[in-house]
Amino acid sequence: IDCEGWIGLMRSKGTHSPAYCGRVGVGNTKKILIDKLASITGIGSCSKVARKQPAKDMFLWNVSKREQVDDLLFTIRPHLILKQRQADILLSLPPLHERNVTTRESAMLQLSVLNRKGVH
Repeated sequence: IDCEGWIGLMRSKGTHSPAYCGRVGVGNTKKILIDKLASITGIGSCSKVARKQPAKDMFLWNVSKREQVDDLLFTIRPHLILKQRQADILLSLPPLHERNVTTRESAMLQLSVLNRKGVH
């Protein structure tokens, strides 16, 4: 996850207010790696993104259920080197039933800065 993956927060517009979903994922051109992640963790979903030649197809493993994201991040957090801050931000969010849009918007902004290429 530190090298080939991401830790982020996704916003979808609902009818009343935005909904936020923490996400952890890994993308790679080697399907065997993505299949192994799904097998080891027993969570998440796998998909394939077809790309135009000469680029290779991309395989993705995504975890987006709040409890699974939190459990995964809590487990791997001590082993993260580059993405500890992103994990800390997601783990610090209040429960989803608390409609604290300001906190989640602030977290989105922090994560977007941290997830830029070249930023640790």
